[in-house]
Amino acid sequence: MDASRERRVFVATCWASTRIAVMDAAQRYEDSFAITQEFREWTLCLGQDPDGLEASLLMVPSLKTGRSAEEPSPGG
Repeated sequence: MDASRERRVFVATCWASTRIAVMDAAQRYEDSFAITQEFREWTLCLGQDPDGLEASLLMVPSLKTGRSAEEPSPGG
């Protein structure tokens, strides 16, 4: 797994762990269990189909440094 994919998996793992802890603290055990199972299925799929990672991850859009003529100005 290349470095960018590894970072994506790491971020997803941190998010899932944090979300599960928040759900447990709020005593929302069914939601916590659901997140656990979804994450488990996702990670098991990665082992079977490594190319499936690309389809299952969101890409952060790049920010443009300039504004095009069609875009409205921030004030209206």
